[in-house]
Amino acid sequence: MGLTINELVAYATEKLHGGWSWDQTVGNIKETLKNEEWPPMAIDAMIQSVSAQLQQEQPPERPSSTTMMEMMQRMMDRINTLESEKAAHIQAAQANQAATNIAPKKRYPDPEPFDGTRSKYQGWKFTC
Repeated sequence: MGLTINELVAYATEKLHGGWSWDQTVGNIKETLKNEEWPPMAIDAMIQSVSAQLQQEQPPERPSSTTMMEMMQRMMDRINTLESEKAAHIQAAQANQAATNIAPKKRYPDPEPFDGTRSKYQGWKFTC
């Protein structure tokens, strides 16, 4: 007896929304409970409980196909807007990166290579 009423209600709801008839759903639940060796009276009581709980719940309205198409169109418009904004940000970032990749001008020219003369070392050192 591992199945609870909430699990069976969820199962029945899923099957009914999936296109099964009430009789098919009840038959499947009864078969499952029989396989778990439930007593027949307990099975009937469980089916009545599931039925009562399903009647208390109001199933959500399924949107019509035109409503679905309108929602899909709004989603596509939002996606297109986001993609165009992303492309603009990427272009701006690439432009900024290109501007920062320009090497700055050197302030002072590189000193001439040291020729190894000891007497010229101090002067060369100061030019560096």
